[in-house]
Amino acid sequence: MQTHLERLSDEARLWPLTWLTDMSNAPGSELQRRLRLTLTASMMPMILGCANTATVTLIAYFRSGNSIFLWFALLDLALIALRGAIRLPRFRPWHTDGVFLCGTLWAATNAASTLMISLGSDMPMIILVTASAFGSCAGIISNNFVAPRYAMMQILMIDAAFKISFATRVPEFIPLLVPQAVIFIAGLNWIMHRQRDTTLRAISAEIENRNHALSDPLTGVLNRRGLQARAEAMMTENQSLQLFCLDLDGFKTVNDRYGHAVGDDVLKMAAERLRDCLPDAAICRLGGDEFLILTASLDRRAAETMASRIIIALSTPYPVAGTVVRIGVSVGLSDVAADHGDLTQSMLSADQALYRAKASGKGRFVSAEDMPIGLAGTA
Repeated sequence: MQTHLERLSDEARLWPLTWLTDMSNAPGSELQRRLRLTLTASMMPMILGCANTATVTLIAYFRSGNSIFLWFALLDLALIALRGAIRLPRFRPWHTDGVFLCGTLWAATNAASTLMISLGSDMPMIILVTASAFGSCAGIISNNFVAPRYAMMQILMIDAAFKISFATRVPEFIPLLVPQAVIFIAGLNWIMHRQRDTTLRAISAEIENRNHALSDPLTGVLNRRGLQARAEAMMTENQSLQLFCLDLDGFKTVNDRYGHAVGDDVLKMAAERLRDCLPDAAICRLGGDEFLILTASLDRRAAETMASRIIIALSTPYPVAGTVVRIGVSVGLSDVAADHGDLTQSMLSADQALYRAKASGKGRFVSAEDMPIGLAGTA
């Protein structure tokens, strides 16, 4: 089930931010979404960063009396408030853009205050702002490395403040700043990409393990646990669902005549056909030759149409192992109430409807609503 933050927009819309936070080299949309969430889900890095720079600029204000430092501190506090405000539902489409814009403004404010203090003559403040800037850069690397371009932009703004102040004070050292900058950028790039690769491997392994736990190893569709998880996710929108229960007619004969290897191939082809004709449905292999399909609630005609598509798709002959295998399918249907967190009762009703379909001659569709009250909903 998705959390509130996971349901927020997780892609930038403004072109400069889209380029800075590009995740296209991460394989898979889910992996890209998970990487973005490491940048946008938590407010704590922003709070700590702004609190740190606000403290430094307030100290600078009290030591120098220069009101610009007070404005810098107020801007940092305003950024914290803005970062919290963009979590509100009304700003959902712009959530990610807002997060990155806040981060960019914070880095720019950090760089500007660092430059002003470094150009001054207050040595304790110069030491303090240097230590603060080093801490800020370390925080950027540890938190934003999944978007190297974005992190590099933030760090280079802060680093530029030191280089400008240094070049102003000691202009004869300007030629040395160029090779130092190249080495600095190369080192940062290596560190962040190394961290990013490690994170990619860890998240990929987690996603793979989760998928294995929620999917049927033979056909690749959901297993019962995966179907329950999908049902809970679909129910978060408080929508009613419908459950189709399928049983392949004549599959035991295929196993007995051609062997289990051919039977497994037929099951894999059947699952693929279900995916092709029902791309928006949650498809589950319950076990053996029985499948479950979970969809949003349909009216009677739409449910019958879907059942007909399933029967036609799965009854089409299967070319397997140099021969042609023919099977059929019977379908039972049951409603799933929006307030039910468990599919058990709906599965019992759909299974009873399936039993009635098979008893009526197979290759048929029966809804639990059409069964006598004493039979519907009982096993």
